[in-house]
Amino acid sequence: MIKAIIDPGHAPGNANKGPTGYYEYQGVWKLSTYLKEILQAKGIQADFTRTWEQDPELYARGQKAAGYDLFISEHTNANDGKSRGTEVFYDYSKPQDKEFSEKLAGNVAAVMGNTNRGAKTRVYTESGKIYNYYGVIRGAAATDCKHILLIESGFHDNIQDEAFLKVDENLKKIAQAQAEVICNFLGIKEHWAEKHKLSLESKGIEINDDRYDDFMTRGEVFALLDRIVK
Repeated sequence: MIKAIIDPGHAPGNANKGPTGYYEYQGVWKLSTYLKEILQAKGIQADFTRTWEQDPELYARGQKAAGYDLFISEHTNANDGKSRGTEVFYDYSKPQDKEFSEKLAGNVAAVMGNTNRGAKTRVYTESGKIYNYYGVIRGAAATDCKHILLIESGFHDNIQDEAFLKVDENLKKIAQAQAEVICNFLGIKEHWAEKHKLSLESKGIEINDDRYDDFMTRGEVFALLDRIVK
């Protein structure tokens, strides 16, 4: 089974917030939860680096990537209040993940309607040796994890990006956009019924079930017809 571990960014109490009430720790927790649910529905084992209350040290979070195919740390960004966009950082020692990161940034940017700031690495040099700047990436890079990413889904100090991030349904859209790229790169093929489920949901029909290949009981058929026939 393919395994992904999600790092839900900052822990409760973190001060990172937008100008009209968005808090990063709340937004990325919801986003991470939606992503976890989507990946699990597609047959991927998806886990978190922490519980809601926990706040592990950054390097320790990254080390939890051991044994996983993907490590992704979820964040929203801040700068000068004017910047917008989505960017993805990857482990500099895995140049093959540049394409993965570019597609991930592009897919989320398209959903958010902001700038695709692309794939990036950030490093520093100490005693002549190069290190990843971000502690979570540095910790994950010390493991056998195949793909290591950190995504900044918009700038929460920008009024337009923040307005998008404050809507739960939009966080679900971001999670779906991420999941599409992740599944493609991890070799998970979309079930033929997935497009029909998404189409129904776009029409306002709520479906809380991804058991595409299970048999339906008569009761479930009646319930489905009752929801469709007006």
